[in-house]
Amino acid sequence: MASQGSSAFISYSREDSDFALRLAQDMKAAGAKIWLDQIDIHPGVPWDNAIEDALMEAPQMLLILSPSSARSDNVRNEISFALEAGKIIIPVLYMDCTVPLRLQRTQRIDFRADYAHGLASLLEYLEVTHPDPAVLQRAAEGDAQRHAAWEAREAEARRLADLALQQRAQVPTPTPEPVSAPPPEPVHVPPALVAPASIPSHPAPPEPVAPRPQAPQPGPVVLPVVKKTGNTNNTFLKAAGICFVLAMIFIFVVGIPIVGGFLIFGTIGCLLVHAFLEIRARIK
Repeated sequence: MASQGSSAFISYSREDSDFALRLAQDMKAAGAKIWLDQIDIHPGVPWDNAIEDALMEAPQMLLILSPSSARSDNVRNEISFALEAGKIIIPVLYMDCTVPLRLQRTQRIDFRADYAHGLASLLEYLEVTHPDPAVLQRAAEGDAQRHAAWEAREAEARRLADLALQQRAQVPTPTPEPVSAPPPEPVHVPPALVAPASIPSHPAPPEPVAPRPQAPQPGPVVLPVVKKTGNTNNTFLKAAGICFVLAMIFIFVVGIPIVGGFLIFGTIGCLLVHAFLEIRARIK
């Protein structure tokens, strides 16, 4: 068995459980002293107490970086605890993600492209001398198998895409049928007037038309002369009414009885003139 180096606590997100379990199993098989909750928490032990005790006892923490772990509150709490306790944090880059701010300048071990190379680098950092070659060989074979599977999936995806393009190109484009214009409606033309066959080609001259009798011209209109007898009398009668109204206004409204008295005399005068003219008109 290879010699054991420093122990380390693995911090990860639940979405990365498969990768964390594989990494812990390979490192344990290579001789590293690694603590992982999926392996090292025994039945009946409180889960939170076991994690807290393991984190306090381990001098180092392996932090699996991925988009899910960068958003995990539990992972952030474990990072804060490790930094406050002065522990060494080793970032293990599993997927591209935004690295937490306090670990931006910390050197990382990259597992994204080559798992076997990342595993060898991590074992070397943990000072695991003479790791089991079978572990590294198995890791390299696993990388080769995953790479071949990835290439097969990519090739199949390209084949399906090309097949879809070919099928789309072979489908004939439907030619739209020409739209025929509706037949024109018949135009109803009234029948032409045809001269009867009995009419000779040289018609007889028309008969002379007798002149119409002219109506007698109207003579000058003589309007009867109407004598105007009542207009003048009506004028004096209207004047009498106006004088009477003004007299009442000056006496009862304005308060000038003298002017009102003169207007009353004018009213009486107009009435006398009106009566005189009426009598004279009747005598005539």
